[in-house]
Amino acid sequence: MDGDTLACRQGRVRLRGVDTPERGESGYRAAQRELDRRTRGGTVTVVPHHRDRYGRVVGDVHSRSGNVGRSMEADGYSKRRGARR
Repeated sequence: MDGDTLACRQGRVRLRGVDTPERGESGYRAAQRELDRRTRGGTVTVVPHHRDRYGRVVGDVHSRSGNVGRSMEADGYSKRRGARR
């Protein structure tokens, strides 16, 4: 997937509150790799919020280290501060 969307049992899940660079934009690959690193190999819990116009679940994703979206935002992987989707 990309830096703010992952695939899991619920289908495609979009991280709530994070908007990482899109394919072709600077920082895309770094965000993609970081999301994979934070969610691979452990249990991931999805707390759904709503569905977006593409049919993805938008929600809070938690891994062993906490809220993935919040930590990605805090660590500078989001395109802009305060993105809400």
